[in-house]
Amino acid sequence: MSSRMQKIVIAVVALALIIPTGFIGVGALTGGQDSTDAGGPGAASPVVEDTRPAVDPADQPARPQLAMPPLPAAVDQQTPAGAEAAVRYLLDSYPAMMTTGDTSAWEQVVSPQCAVCTQFLDNAQALSAQDGYLVGGEFTVDDTRFSGTGEPPASGTVEVRFREAEGLLIDDPTRQGTPIPPVSGTLSAQVAWDGSRWRVRDMALAPDHQGAAGSDGGAG
Repeated sequence: MSSRMQKIVIAVVALALIIPTGFIGVGALTGGQDSTDAGGPGAASPVVEDTRPAVDPADQPARPQLAMPPLPAAVDQQTPAGAEAAVRYLLDSYPAMMTTGDTSAWEQVVSPQCAVCTQFLDNAQALSAQDGYLVGGEFTVDDTRFSGTGEPPASGTVEVRFREAEGLLIDDPTRQGTPIPPVSGTLSAQVAWDGSRWRVRDMALAPDHQGAAGSDGGAG
């Protein structure tokens, strides 16, 4: 599996921290240095042989026909509910983004300073460019909570309790897909009001029964 393929696996499973054994190091999920990049800047990325069975692309599961959900009006309201809506929208639009490669939904609510968000956007586009897609993997939000400062609030943290359904990553139509088990956990997102809309500036995950992983501190 090439380094680009590894990054695409990261893109689809990073929110759930589900990592197929041997693909990547956890650090790469959040923009940190991956264990495969221990050689430092300029070091050549090792090539990992893809040993998955070859398949006829015609036998792959059909690409889902998903419509991008509309942006909630609440994200343009400087309220706790608006901040929560911005973060929920990332999860609601995630399957469509990873299936179509259309990153416009996320671009409406993430800050350019959010390093992990930018990685998601880049990898969704790379996945689409090589005719890959996600089957399943829908998110269900069980609860959202906002804690912030100011009145009205100008920044804060949104914590989301989520469940992600089982999915299948087709990162190479000529190879057997990678199953993504169902998962639940808490997404913690740092948000800020930019004068007209809530923006996600950073995010970190704590999957149930798997410990926690933070972002690279990319909030600016």
